[in-house]
Amino acid sequence: MDIENLATPVAIDTAGNVDASSYDGNRFQEIDGKCIDLDGFHDGEVRANQCINRHGPAAYRYGHYGITMNNANPDMRSQNIRLLDNLIDGTLYGGIFVIGSGHTIARNRLLRLDAPTATKMPPASAAITAPPIPRFSKPASIWPAAPSTPPGSRQSHPR
Repeated sequence: MDIENLATPVAIDTAGNVDASSYDGNRFQEIDGKCIDLDGFHDGEVRANQCINRHGPAAYRYGHYGITMNNANPDMRSQNIRLLDNLIDGTLYGGIFVIGSGHTIARNRLLRLDAPTATKMPPASAAITAPPIPRFSKPASIWPAAPSTPPGSRQSHPR
């Protein structure tokens, strides 16, 4: 782990422009971070992997999502990824963080997600879809920003 730059630990970390590849049948336990980070991964498959954390959230200082589609690589094209038959159990924020288009996500088992005592960020859904976001090394909030008042308009305040 790159502690100086606050990088998040990860079991499988894709970097660069990775296509026509697969991660199949891997089993990871007690991952204090991300299990599979698909930064730069496209047109490939992630199938029948297991990511299992058996302890409560206090045991995972760098707890994260199970599988993330990340965009730290400027050439990244998150598209046409098949996520099938994976087991994500006991992740701190959620099961799968999705960006991009053309993905197939099916038959994944997402168990014990969003530990109720986790306070690092608001609860996330088990599998979410979000628009592309800037590069992140820590989980970004999935909640939309509050609407702003357009310039020149008046804002009313309840009394």
